[in-house]
Amino acid sequence: MKVQVPRWIWVLFALLCISTALILFGSRESQSNPDSDSYAASGVRAYRELLVANGFKTRTARTTLRPANSDETLIAFFFSNEIPEVSNDDWGKEDRVHISLKKHLDSGGNALIIAVPRDFIRASADAQKSNVLIQSKQEAGRQIKVSATSSENTWTDSTGLEYANKDYIVWTKGDEPFAWIDLVGKGKALTLNFGLGAMNRYIDKDQNAEFFLELASLVSGQSGSFVFYEASHGAAQEPSLVETIGGWANGAWWQLNIIFVALICSLGVRFGYPNPFRATQLGGKDFADAIASLLRRSRASSISMEVLVADADREIRRRLKLAMDTPKEVRDRAMPEALADAMKMAENVLRDNPPPSVALSVARRLDLELAKFLHQTERKPAARRKSQ
Repeated sequence: MKVQVPRWIWVLFALLCISTALILFGSRESQSNPDSDSYAASGVRAYRELLVANGFKTRTARTTLRPANSDETLIAFFFSNEIPEVSNDDWGKEDRVHISLKKHLDSGGNALIIAVPRDFIRASADAQKSNVLIQSKQEAGRQIKVSATSSENTWTDSTGLEYANKDYIVWTKGDEPFAWIDLVGKGKALTLNFGLGAMNRYIDKDQNAEFFLELASLVSGQSGSFVFYEASHGAAQEPSLVETIGGWANGAWWQLNIIFVALICSLGVRFGYPNPFRATQLGGKDFADAIASLLRRSRASSISMEVLVADADREIRRRLKLAMDTPKEVRDRAMPEALADAMKMAENVLRDNPPPSVALSVARRLDLELAKFLHQTERKPAARRKSQ
């Protein structure tokens, strides 16, 4: 008997699946992901759109191989415990991300380096009670309220003197620098020690949007073009060999792939295991035609003549009632002269192997004479005696 499941059970099951998916999705936000394409709570897509809305150009770079040109400004989000100490001369030798950033600054490019907390859940909880007022060093008396957390680490240089090597402090939080500029090579790096306010969840809180927009304007100068350096927070994607060569090589590679698919579709080449071969059962006539075709193409007329002579000899001996070991001389004297001549010519063809046209002529004559002989020696059925 078929059991009908109530509709409300299916509704509860669907709600359970949705709840599970939301829990799993939410668990991924336990660690910050400041990706410029992410709409999640810890992403920075809203910050990128804010820059675009104010006339700036933006793009994304996920490679560590020259992520930006010297006339572009890098925006790099680092976790608080991984933020580079750009005032240290040895900082650009640590890993590929720092090396690329160092080369960009040395060549005259600018960078906005923002520290973000790694534990997003804990940082979000702290941010509810630790929004701070920061003071501008450029405009006396100006204050802005931004989102920050008490759990984020304060940067300390290798000498143990906090912020001793900063070239220019822009914003402070009390007595501590909050944002500062370091001159590196021909470029400058604006470092922000508390970057929680740039994330999607907090960009519209307090004065975060105003503050981060002002930082972008300050570091970009006349450029107005930003590159979000996703490799800085572990989202690096190195280009393939074709992409490294250039855009034209990537386009040519795709064209080759399209041509290959078009050839496969047009030629009808089948991939995978071949279909099993199912042979069609042929009759005796097809077999005889195949043998004849093979002999004709191989010009093996002697084989055909040998078979013809052997069949004729066997039929003649049967009609004359001669044993198979009877000498040929006896056989020839017993059969008509014309048939005997035809047999001799056929036997000579076996030895001489003449052209196919000659062999065919001899075979036809033998076949004709044999037919006459068989007709002459055919037994007539005895006539019934008339009843007296």
